[in-house]
Amino acid sequence: MGIMGGASLFMYSCKKNDAPKQNQTKEIPQEVLTAIKNQGFSTNGVVRFKDGYVVEGDIFLTDSSLAKKATFTTLKRGETEQYRTTQLVTNLPRTIKVYVSGLGTDYVNATNDAIQRYNDLRLGGLTFTRVTNSTDADITISGFYDPYTPVNASSGFPTANGNPYSSISVNTARFFQSNTPGYWAASVIQHELGHCIGMRHTDYMNRAFSCGFGGAESDPNNVGAIYIPNTLTGVESESWMLACMPDGISRSFTVYDIFALSYLYTPGQVPTPQLFHEWYNGGKKDHTLSANTNIQNLFPGFNYIGASHRVYLTNVSGTVPLYQFYNGSSGDHLLSTDINATAGYSGWQFDGTVAYVYNTQVAGTIPIYCYYDLAATDRVFTTDPNFRNQWPSYAYYGIAYYAFPK
Repeated sequence: MGIMGGASLFMYSCKKNDAPKQNQTKEIPQEVLTAIKNQGFSTNGVVRFKDGYVVEGDIFLTDSSLAKKATFTTLKRGETEQYRTTQLVTNLPRTIKVYVSGLGTDYVNATNDAIQRYNDLRLGGLTFTRVTNSTDADITISGFYDPYTPVNASSGFPTANGNPYSSISVNTARFFQSNTPGYWAASVIQHELGHCIGMRHTDYMNRAFSCGFGGAESDPNNVGAIYIPNTLTGVESESWMLACMPDGISRSFTVYDIFALSYLYTPGQVPTPQLFHEWYNGGKKDHTLSANTNIQNLFPGFNYIGASHRVYLTNVSGTVPLYQFYNGSSGDHLLSTDINATAGYSGWQFDGTVAYVYNTQVAGTIPIYCYYDLAATDRVFTTDPNFRNQWPSYAYYGIAYYAFPK
């Protein structure tokens, strides 16, 4: 296996095992379904909600928005890709202010976590902050109670004047007592914030990818979705904008999610230095690093240690590729700027380029040290020059590369 690259929590409106038990479209007038289709949205499972309709699980369309004629087209490149809406947040750089109205501490903490995940990307054009005064808010997170609707959470897309969608609604009737961790709620809010700033579902062209049902969300000849350049044109597992998410997991940004958001909201349209996260598999005694924050979902057995340092995801002047190798026999990951690092050694497979770093120290960078435990066949790459003080079984193997502190 290689690796690339007391809580009451609400249930996620897109999640697979919370689908409505009957087809809600039977009660929706045909002219409304036609308007929804013309706007580029799926007409499967439409639900009447407040002064509009919820489509595709968590997107709220007002009656007035459905009266507008769609004048846009899409670029179809594959089955699961990164998509933005026809309208985005403008007047950049700007800070999006988020207010939690009438909900408990769990929601506040989850909102803080979701905001931090966005801000860790250092997008440049867009940051988030939570405010405690409703009059200051750009986005308000609030609750409603309806035990009869399958809608659990909803939001919308940016307005024509370039502001984010102003609300996220969660159905408090879907609350339940469980041991489900708060990072799941943070992932839900993170997803809805993505819609508010203009993101469509990653599996827009094939909702069945994450939901197990549904197919394409709309007519590909006239839809409100625009492909984001430089993002994946194939399967994108664990993207934060997949239509459905199982209960109880933490799903944050993949590498291509970072590319998508950077393209939309970072000057120059490329990612700034991004966090390299550390993971450890105790069963295999294997440490690894990745810019993908969802490794534990893709490769069970890995536990999150924390953010280690920052690396580039694109080839910036002066940087060199950081290659990853994996030995399935020993269960060890190796990072090296030498593409021939494992030449002559058996059992190693090449996993590709995972980042771009420096071979010599430049302003603002720090050394990344390599340590190796022969008995555990485990390499650790760390910013800690005193790592052996706590882990004496690891021998010092020198400086592997230079990168930016977290």
